[in-house]
Amino acid sequence: MADALVIGAGVIGLTSAICLAESGMEVRIRTAAPPQETTSRAASAMEEPAPRWAGWFPHGDHVVLGGCADEDDWRLEPDPVLAEEIVRRCAAIEPRLAEARVIEHRVGLRPARPDVRLEEVTLGPSRCVHNYGHGGTGVALAWGCARDVCSIVARA
Repeated sequence: MADALVIGAGVIGLTSAICLAESGMEVRIRTAAPPQETTSRAASAMEEPAPRWAGWFPHGDHVVLGGCADEDDWRLEPDPVLAEEIVRRCAAIEPRLAEARVIEHRVGLRPARPDVRLEEVTLGPSRCVHNYGHGGTGVALAWGCARDVCSIVARA
């Protein structure tokens, strides 16, 4: 296998003019009957303005609710109104979530680009593979992009 540098930087590590911060908020809940499946539904199907969606991701003793991807937004403080909207949108799809106890709010920045950057470049005698810019779809795309990076690196 050939040596290569792989860059999968977060927002702070990128200086590309076309890479923006995308703010995402999640609400962590506990409920007596958590859903066992992961789901996500676009806001357009829910008649809400973009970039809104509803989704949840079970994690053992808690469930993570998500529902926003705000481009070029560097805020890191949770928004209580948005948190209530996220819970409401998720509960509209899965009513068992309506009575859940909120245990935490989190906000993170994700690097977003119009297109994911997944390519190899040559830097003198070295190889560099870029893999970033997934924005709010990073969890969904991570496995396939990581597989592509491995294929690129394995090429001599």
